[in-house]
Amino acid sequence: AFREVLGKNKLFSDIELDDFYYIGQIILSDFNEIDNYLIDPHNIFINLVDLERLSDKDFLTQEQQEAISRYWKHYSGKQNLNFFLELFSSLTDIYWKFRKKLLDKGRVYSGLRNRLIVEKLSQGEDLFGQWDTVAFIGFYALSKSEQEIMKFIKKKHQAHFYWDYDNYYFKDRDHEAGYFLQKNIDLLGQEDIGDNDNLLKDTEIEVVSVPRNVMQAKILDWAMKRMGLADNPAKVNNTAVVLLDESLLFPVLYSMPEYVPGINITLQFPFYLTSFYSFLNKWLYVLSQFLRNGQVYYKDFQLLISSEVMQKFFPDFVRDFNQKYHSYPDLQITLDYLKGLDQYDVLFGLGKMQARELVEMVLSLVHRIYKDADDFEREYIFHIHSHLQSLKKQINELKIDFSAEIMVSLLRQMFYSIRVPFEGQKINALQVITIMETRNLDFDNVIILSANEGIYPPIKRGQSFFPEFVRAAYQLPILRYQDSLFSYFFYRLLQRAKKVMIVYNSVLDKGVEGKSRYILQLEKETGLIKENHVFTDVLTLPKEIVEGEVENLPETVRSISVSAINTYLTCPRKYYYHYVIGLQAPEQDNDLEMTDAEFGTVVHYTLETLYAELQERTGNNITEHDLKKAKQEVDDFLIRAWQEFNLEHFYNKGFFKILYGAMKEYVNNVLDFDLKYAPLSVISLEKRKGKYETNFDIGEGRQIKLYGIIDRIDRSGEFVRLIDYKTGKKELIVSNFDKLFSQEHNKEVFQLLFYKLLVKDNFKGQKVIPVLYSLPLLRSRGYTGFIKLAGIVYSPDLTHVLDDMVIPEYEERLRVLLRKILFEDRTFPKTGKSDTCNYCPYLELCN
Repeated sequence: AFREVLGKNKLFSDIELDDFYYIGQIILSDFNEIDNYLIDPHNIFINLVDLERLSDKDFLTQEQQEAISRYWKHYSGKQNLNFFLELFSSLTDIYWKFRKKLLDKGRVYSGLRNRLIVEKLSQGEDLFGQWDTVAFIGFYALSKSEQEIMKFIKKKHQAHFYWDYDNYYFKDRDHEAGYFLQKNIDLLGQEDIGDNDNLLKDTEIEVVSVPRNVMQAKILDWAMKRMGLADNPAKVNNTAVVLLDESLLFPVLYSMPEYVPGINITLQFPFYLTSFYSFLNKWLYVLSQFLRNGQVYYKDFQLLISSEVMQKFFPDFVRDFNQKYHSYPDLQITLDYLKGLDQYDVLFGLGKMQARELVEMVLSLVHRIYKDADDFEREYIFHIHSHLQSLKKQINELKIDFSAEIMVSLLRQMFYSIRVPFEGQKINALQVITIMETRNLDFDNVIILSANEGIYPPIKRGQSFFPEFVRAAYQLPILRYQDSLFSYFFYRLLQRAKKVMIVYNSVLDKGVEGKSRYILQLEKETGLIKENHVFTDVLTLPKEIVEGEVENLPETVRSISVSAINTYLTCPRKYYYHYVIGLQAPEQDNDLEMTDAEFGTVVHYTLETLYAELQERTGNNITEHDLKKAKQEVDDFLIRAWQEFNLEHFYNKGFFKILYGAMKEYVNNVLDFDLKYAPLSVISLEKRKGKYETNFDIGEGRQIKLYGIIDRIDRSGEFVRLIDYKTGKKELIVSNFDKLFSQEHNKEVFQLLFYKLLVKDNFKGQKVIPVLYSLPLLRSRGYTGFIKLAGIVYSPDLTHVLDDMVIPEYEERLRVLLRKILFEDRTFPKTGKSDTCNYCPYLELCN
């Protein structure tokens, strides 16, 4: 219908099916609503056209604009208002063509069904004449068409209306949970259902805060025992665990205590939360890359290989690929690279494929997995197989030709939208249910999980071309309606319960805030909340690790590095995990991508080999001429470093080419900067005599061995320079010593002064100056690499003066700090700066 109306319009003439898919969903949703609310399509769509012309502004949400701009290459925001003027001007014609095509096939959607019923009733047809009496039980939000149908039945027949509510929210005209009830009763009347004062009289509510999402499932045993269910399992039959977040289904099932006699699951589980969806999504993405580019980035392919389904159902392919990749790594994986691997044909036997062949391939793959799946997996795999069979039938009926690449896009969208029904029939069982399925059901005991703002009420709104003020003018559902609906579901569930446990996650996440507004409402407006419980993280580690304590170290010489001290200043708890009890961070996967640390390691290695060769080549008298000549050899030294780290095949490929260029610039910066200090002689390099240590008296008869590895020490004229390379932009300004020894400390300044302390016995009577080579800043005008501490500049001509002023103060404060670290601090508190946790390997451990 869309093509028939707009196919000749140049703005829409070359749109493919996958381009249309997103906006088609919005159009269908809007068609359904205007039918359900009996709105003239011409009037509302022409209003959209007029709004565009008059206001000259785009009222679509940012999300809608971004999504449409991705799918519609013609769309460019406000620069192309004609796009929306043409679209909205044509939607009425599209509506009538689409409606006719559906009715010719004997099909309807729910809104059109209701509209047709109202039309027939208004023409004098009595579609309900076979019944003398009709009872409507437990309805809440009614569309205009539903109201008209109910009004007709009430007028022509015996009609009884039973509205399910509690006076707590019904009699308060401002309470959102009663918003539609007032309107329904005014319009249709009500039958007497007895006592409606239950919520405030009989309900006891406890609120429970737990850290992290899955922990909510882990406390089910505690919650049920507190409700008395362990001692009387028969009570379980009148108990519901209500999942506001369906992703908790599997954690809940795995956490169910043994005394629960049976479980009845009544919900539609989103397929996208299963490992099988994750596999299909990754597999389809890889297929799309093969179809579009003939290759896929190795990391995207490794995500597929590491998926649970691949490991379980295609272990031979995974084994063969890993063996081949270990021997022949590459940044891009092609189909030729995969040919010959076991199970290749079933996974990637593409060829030149069209959409129908691709659906057959997916069906074959799903069938292959189904044979080896367990019973629970078969539940949803069979459901997916049925969807695919239906899709196969539909595309065979279509007269539109579209490519396998388009089919990949449609399949990914289809899989994301599928919901798998879990429908049980056990009456004598614990009910695991979502709040949508609790309508008209009452339970004595209710445990509600995930009662967080952002999860319930959900923040996701349906997609529509109608802005809020247009919806309000035509009495279409607005945000207030949705808020009222969710509020009603919540309070209706509570109103006849005896014991209620409401659980929420105390660890905030993106889009998820603290306790739901309904908990706050209960706290402020009722006395129903009897107790609040707060659970905290319990680490599954020995007691001394949980408490973060350690016995005093023996009063003998101990060693400590500047890295350990810097770690303590940043976060004492991290120091405790790593240096006191020796918890090693998990090893990173073998990865061709380069981290910041790996980048720095390659640059350090390059500079070390370069200066070692200069030292040997020049008899350790490195002149300005030698440095300039070395600049012509930087590529040789860099490639040697890449070979050392098994990266020589990649330095001129993809993103690695950019990293290589940055490394080359940094090495050249060092050589240029050193021209100012030539001639130079190298005293030590990082791995060539670069480790220094000294015994340091910290008082009370104790000595500690300090040690560190210095990137480079050289001599320039009368000065000995202690050089530390940093590949990041580092500043060397510290306002005072208090800040230098605090959590806000400057690691680079602290480290350079520490090096000065380490070598004091090695260069007695000589002018020793620490210098930071911040490699990106070396070319900056005025950059010296000298420390500025408490307003004092650490520069060559004032070396000894600064030693007298800086080093004694630094030493004394270091003594105090080391006594605290090694003998006094038995608690090792967590850092107070959360941004320091972002890349901490112990983040999950200490929370």
